[in-house]
Order: sequence, then structure tokens, then C-alpha cells
Amino acid sequence: MLFTNAFTCQPVCGPARSCIQTGLYATETGCYTNGISLPLDANTIAHYLSQNGYDVGYIGKWHLASTIFRPKEVTRKKANFLIKPIPPERRGGYNDFWLASDLLEYTSHPFEGHLFDKNMNKVEFTGYRVDCITDFVLEFLSTRKNNKPFFLYVSYLEPHQQNDMNTFVGPKGSKEKFKNYKIPGDLEGLVGDWQENLPDYLGCCHSIDENLKRIEDTLENLKLMDNTIIIYTSDHGCHFKTRNLEYKQELEKEEYKRTCHESSIHIPLIIKGPGFSGGKKISELVSLIDIPPTLLRSAGIEPPKHMKGGQLQDLVNGTAQNWPKEVFIQISESQVGR
Repeated sequence: MLFTNAFTCQPVCGPARSCIQTGLYATETGCYTNGISLPLDANTIAHYLSQNGYDVGYIGKWHLASTIFRPKEVTRKKANFLIKPIPPERRGGYNDFWLASDLLEYTSHPFEGHLFDKNMNKVEFTGYRVDCITDFVLEFLSTRKNNKPFFLYVSYLEPHQQNDMNTFVGPKGSKEKFKNYKIPGDLEGLVGDWQENLPDYLGCCHSIDENLKRIEDTLENLKLMDNTIIIYTSDHGCHFKTRNLEYKQELEKEEYKRTCHESSIHIPLIIKGPGFSGGKKISELVSLIDIPPTLLRSAGIEPPKHMKGGQLQDLVNGTAQNWPKEVFIQISESQVGR
């Protein structure tokens, strides 16, 4: 099921992730910009699923454990886990399986690095990062020792840029393989770095697609596919530095996403599995904020009334009444509103 008009709630990593985990907007979680941790008492989708008999696991980038940005309105104590293992109380309820880093781009590079396991031990990997993260996913699926239902959140870094390199790195050969690309309309004619970076960006996306197929094949082989829901989405888009003249000078060379333009806020959203079959395209406006209540409903759990989003099943089934004709997007460091 393809949702063609899906949007982030906030086109910055940490804030968007706080929305996906809680079903609340970033100003409600308090994570309105990067560098502010998820509140320790926040209820996440992992908590609700765990309370209803699910094993819950997390693999990849978390980006909700550290508080390093403390303006006067932020009362949380300073905490820096950017390159350190995240203690259990800062994992958002993912207590059954954990293999993650707060900032994966700080503990790894595109072809090597490490994460931390449930016991806070370093787990190293060598190979293209998307492939290695998927290897960990397949190991999790293949070595489960009980028949409990499970929820696994897989958070790849790609196609995010590698921060300390300030560029995108696809699998080897990406520049040649994707050199003849179609220029997206929201980039054509704009000054930025998309000309040199788009082939590697496309290589990253292609690798994600290939590795999603590996996960699906494993679920098929384990006879789990017919009773599994897969949600494929992203926390934000990328404008490839085409909007940086709108920012203060110090951001001009490094900014990729902090804007409400289409390239930054429009995200992929595909859902596959029971209740989401048939290859239908849904054109209504939807948001990351809709994922938590949708997920809980699919698991047979009544979504809490404080969650802000709608339930996407209503769009799929044609039973939605007065579905919003707008999405609400917040931005922490932009001069643009939409």
C-alpha cells in the first residue's frame, strides 16, 4: 500500500523520531530540535506493544538518548551518549532486543563501525553499513527462540549523509551505476551539491531496497510473512543544500534538510501486510504522526486518546470521515512556514 502524499512532522532526525515513537508532536515531546533527549517517562509504541505481549527490539540509529542542547526552557539534565552505549532507561522501552547507537554516523562510517548491544557491549561490523545492519536483522529473525509476536524497529542511517565527511556514500560503483539519472523537479535549476551527490544518494536508496528484499525473503522462509506488517518510511527528506541561502551564513555549507520545502518534508511511506494488501495507492495527505495509532490498531491495541494521528486503516478501507486536508509540520531552525 503506497501513500503518495506522506510527510514528516519535523524535517530533523531527533524530533521526527520522537513523533514516530510517541504519536505526539515534537513540541509535545520536548524534542523540538536535535540534541534533546526523549523524556524518561515518555510512553512509546514499544511500551504499548510490550504491555500487550509483544517482544520489542531495536536495531540501528536511535538519536533520542542525549541532551546536549540546553536552552533555558529545557530542564533535562545534560547527557551525552553520542558515541557511548545507551543505558536501558534511555531506550524508549525497547527492552527485549537492542543493538543500536544514539548517532550511528558517529560510531560508524559507510564501510565499518560498531553499535552497542543490550548489555552495552560494542558490536563491530565490516562491510557496507546497510548490508551489515540487515545482517543483524536477519540474525535476530532467524534466532528467535519463542513464538511470541514481535515488533522490530530497524533504523538505517542511509540515505542520510555521513556527517564528518559531509557527503553521501553509496555502495562501491554507485557513481558509475547511477550516473545517468533523472533530475528531480524540486532540484533542477537550483544551486546545491546534488549534481555530485545524487549518484551516491541513489546508490544508498538502491541498497535499502535490496536489503528490504533480503528481510522479506527471510520472513517468507521462516513462514512469518503472512502475519507480518512491514512499514517503510523515513524521518525526513533532503534538499541537497539547495535552500541554504535562506539560512544564516554558518549553516550555508552543511545544511541538508531544515526547511518546509517539498524536498525536505515529503517522505516515502509504504505499508505491506494484513490489512494493507492489494497494491493500492492512497493520495490523501498523511503524516508520521499517523504511524503510531495505525501500528497499535494493527496489533489489536486501542490507540491512546492522546495520540494526535489518525488510523491509516480508515483510508485503506474507505471508512475515513473528515480526514484532514492538511498536515501539521513544525520546524526548529527555519525561516520558512508552510
